[in-house]
Amino acid sequence: MRICEDGSHTLFSGKAGECYHSIHGALNESLHIFIEAGFKSVSKKQKIKELRILEIGFGTGLNALLTAMEADKEKIAVSYLGLEPFPIKAEIVKQLNYTDILTGSSNFIFSALHESEWEESLLIHPYFNFKKKQTGIMEVALPDNSFDLIYFDAFSPEAQPELWEQEVFEKCYKVLAPGGILVTYCAKGRVKRALKSAGFTVENLPGPKGKREITRALKFI
Repeated sequence: MRICEDGSHTLFSGKAGECYHSIHGALNESLHIFIEAGFKSVSKKQKIKELRILEIGFGTGLNALLTAMEADKEKIAVSYLGLEPFPIKAEIVKQLNYTDILTGSSNFIFSALHESEWEESLLIHPYFNFKKKQTGIMEVALPDNSFDLIYFDAFSPEAQPELWEQEVFEKCYKVLAPGGILVTYCAKGRVKRALKSAGFTVENLPGPKGKREITRALKFI
């Protein structure tokens, strides 16, 4: 367990050899990349009845928690699928301090996310339907055009190079609906080239504290 500069917790993965979030601020990083550049961008552009989100790297559940809170705040219906092949142990989850910082309904939502059964849908509140699968993106069967937004939050290309290859992004492209986007913290040149080769149009956006750029990839067709 480590305390970030913004006071929020992150975890260090011995398997990956790096932290789950930026040490400059787990909460600030997730808000900047996945809520501001992802959730808000898609919800403003698309007039859809339900926003379908796929998260690759459910991890601590922070992105899902923030999304559930934003969906409730903005009254936007969300269907959320989180993929996580290596779940965090319950006793470690209980030590994370996100709900102390966010307050409100965050404690109820965060508990529901982690206590929900794998492979089973759970309506956490009227605007947030959640499911998690203990698997990776290349192992799961997903219909084409079935998501509007992908949170790509795997460990870095140095830690998990197999998750940043063109074939992975080709699958992401297929499961995204036309007009959908993928957002990730990674802005490495080879990752952006792989995204472009998979069919995406790539945007460079300003990053959160401690990171110059992040990446947003769009599917226009």
